[in-house]
Amino acid sequence: MLRRRTITLATTLILAVGPLCAQLTETTDKKHFNHLDVGVTAGSTGFGFDLSMPVGEYVNLRAGAAFMPHFTKDMHFGVQVGDDDPTKTAEENRSIQNQKFNRLAEILEGFTGYAPKNNVTMVGEPSFNQFKLMADIHPFKNNKNWHFTAGFYIGNHHVANAFNTREDMPSLMAVKMYNKIYWNVIYEQSVFSFNGSGMELEPWMNQAFKSYGSMSYAVGKFKHDFYATQDMYYDHNVYAIEIQDKDGNIIQEAQFVEDEDDPNFGNYVLLHKKGDLQYRKGDLVYKAGEEYRMTPDDNMMVKAKAFVNTFRPYIGFGYGGPITKDKRTTLSFDCGAIFWGGKPSIITQDGVDMVRDLTDVNGQVGHYLNIIKSFPVYPVLDIRIAHTIF
Repeated sequence: MLRRRTITLATTLILAVGPLCAQLTETTDKKHFNHLDVGVTAGSTGFGFDLSMPVGEYVNLRAGAAFMPHFTKDMHFGVQVGDDDPTKTAEENRSIQNQKFNRLAEILEGFTGYAPKNNVTMVGEPSFNQFKLMADIHPFKNNKNWHFTAGFYIGNHHVANAFNTREDMPSLMAVKMYNKIYWNVIYEQSVFSFNGSGMELEPWMNQAFKSYGSMSYAVGKFKHDFYATQDMYYDHNVYAIEIQDKDGNIIQEAQFVEDEDDPNFGNYVLLHKKGDLQYRKGDLVYKAGEEYRMTPDDNMMVKAKAFVNTFRPYIGFGYGGPITKDKRTTLSFDCGAIFWGGKPSIITQDGVDMVRDLTDVNGQVGHYLNIIKSFPVYPVLDIRIAHTIF
């Protein structure tokens, strides 16, 4: 609805310029396309250039492009080990989390030589360029310094990336390896195997892994039931084991291979291999209120992408005037808003929209998301220097 209204408003303003221009040019032909200005811009839309020509005494048309320069902004996710205890306070759970993580980091460093950090740094990086078409209307006959502007930008749908830093890849690899060990322990498989021989952990280590839970990067909770936006696949082998409810009742019977001739003898039955389809597009994956946690993909990365509409109406105003004696060079300031169709979408590698699907997002990421949610429009504050070519 917001997108439809803003497009309608901008279109109406632009179309309104047409009859005004026609009326003005009937009496002021000398003001119609009688000179060309070349301008450069800098500001919140990045760096750009444009060409401007009058279509009457009171209206200029501008066309050009804007390019966002490369820059990055760091954000941080914290590591979550297993589930928090709902009977304890947030401070108590943080203390328990730190204790578990430090112990597991020590174990992982002994296995792999890498000690994971308890957070991962995500780098936010804009990547958008835009074409623009504007109509500058000068409503005051005796003061042409002021102008009101209506128009639109057209740009790429994908406007920003967020990804972990290269320095955090060893930590992500350690988390990935920990989870592999964890699931092998849960399913009573060999932690490592080579040429048919397996390596088992000490009983106390098995118990530690089982009690701590898997490792992931805590993000937030789901606002609503979440359905898969794409086919999703298992990232570890899944075996049929005995599962009990909180009262100790068996709700899934264990399937143990007892046939000595079976290559899986001594292990539980393999239900799904890593890479098997887990959810089809449209299947229910998470229920409202459940926690969403990111885990590294097969490339040891955690990633997200930001998307907005490609067509973006603009409304604003500005002030400017000549800065040289011959009045051929002008300096102006523009202030306004780009309507990008509501709040942007920020999609994780799992297809979750962090803006629309999640609540209670943690840390710095949650802070930036709250800012994005508060601005369904993109603020514009640009400086323009133009020179008259003829």
